[in-house]
Amino acid sequence: IHVEEDWNKIQAAIKQYDNALVWQEMAILSRICYRYKNQLRRDKHYQYLKKVERLTRRLYNLKMNLTLTDFLAGIARLKELPKSTDWNQTIEVPSCTLTELTAQQLQCSASIISKIQEAITQTFIYICTQLSMGLFIQFNLLAAAIVSRLRNCLTEMIDMIEETYKIVYPWLRMSKRVQEKSFLIADFPPDLKTYFNSSSTITRQLNEYLPPGDTYLAPANKGMEHTTSQSPMLESIDLG
Repeated sequence: IHVEEDWNKIQAAIKQYDNALVWQEMAILSRICYRYKNQLRRDKHYQYLKKVERLTRRLYNLKMNLTLTDFLAGIARLKELPKSTDWNQTIEVPSCTLTELTAQQLQCSASIISKIQEAITQTFIYICTQLSMGLFIQFNLLAAAIVSRLRNCLTEMIDMIEETYKIVYPWLRMSKRVQEKSFLIADFPPDLKTYFNSSSTITRQLNEYLPPGDTYLAPANKGMEHTTSQSPMLESIDLG
């Protein structure tokens, strides 16, 4: 554990979380879903898009930045300690409850993002179907642009969450030892990789759906970017 280094990294993670473009895309998506609700609410592609919006809002409502701020305050007390060789000095470390809550929220965020990624994949598949039949062109092009940008934003957030969890994990183990509590590796794995779908899995899902010879998503997002970049209509769409 490196107190000052961990403090700086978590502070940077909080700033990144607060300024994440995911929340802007969520606001746009909510507005689009509200505008087209009466017209498309029974259609599959709208229902999947609404699922993306609902899961993204659930991620936002976790307020993970507040928990990280509390955890940062606990580290700050150690950071401010003077360097001393007095081993009898009593120091306070972040409580086991706080570190456990922080780790659980990071796990929960990872789980929700994984579900958002799956919903985005399904949404894009249905959007492609609608576009191929020439249905609801304006809405589907706009939806494709939003889920493409949202997926890019989530990729950045995934990196931040994984790195933050790696920082919190040693603190959690230490706090468990200090308070002599049992530590179950099944409840708190050393990393969050198992929560996230790999880009290759999503690529395979989309490429299996597409006609032979078409590879929309190699590398990831190529298909979404291709669909939206070919459509000048996006520039003139009024969100209302």
